[in-house]
Amino acid sequence: MTDNLPAPLALIGMSGAGKSYWSHKLATYGYLRIGCDDRIADHLQTLPNQSGSSTRRMADWMGLPFDPGYAEAERQYMGCEVAVTEEICELLENTPAEQPVVIDTTGSLVYVGEALLKRFKSLATLVYLSMPTEFSEPLYKTFLNDPKPMVWQGHFTPRPGEGNDATLARCLPELLESRRRDYSALADHQLDFQTLRKPGMEIQDFLQLATSKARLIPASLSS
Repeated sequence: MTDNLPAPLALIGMSGAGKSYWSHKLATYGYLRIGCDDRIADHLQTLPNQSGSSTRRMADWMGLPFDPGYAEAERQYMGCEVAVTEEICELLENTPAEQPVVIDTTGSLVYVGEALLKRFKSLATLVYLSMPTEFSEPLYKTFLNDPKPMVWQGHFTPRPGEGNDATLARCLPELLESRRRDYSALADHQLDFQTLRKPGMEIQDFLQLATSKARLIPASLSS
């Protein structure tokens, strides 16, 4: 990367923050889009064959943290995410500098390990698309109605006599708050939920907010 070329962008944050939306928008602008969910699904050999997105199939396969087999599924999933993150690092190291890249990461990127995160961070500008804390309850309802593969990393902690639904409702906000801290610590830039949803927000506005280097797009790609 040089000063007059865009650094690869990695969009980090929770499910529903807008990572996929903005990464697809940037793909129409000349960016090479790398979607981590699809790559992880390609690595997993045990996904059900039913129709639906790779994200939904992974969610059905992983199940919920109280389901039998969840711990093993979580272990396999994170093994695949580590492998995918390593692949992306290698891809970034070998992608021509003049090719803009955007990476649509998973919410569990923060769990791939300190050394790999350091390598990943050295190769891309990490942009955290944040969500306000009051979205914890809507996210919980979305999680129940439209499940996503969720890595809990020990944050599901049932209490004596507590039902599974009550434990989920109590522990999910704690997990999200833990991730907010991790994303904030990892990010180079943070863009808030309200700003990204302002009327008239366009790709160049997003890029200017994300990083001053990223908006220096080759003319052939911006036309």
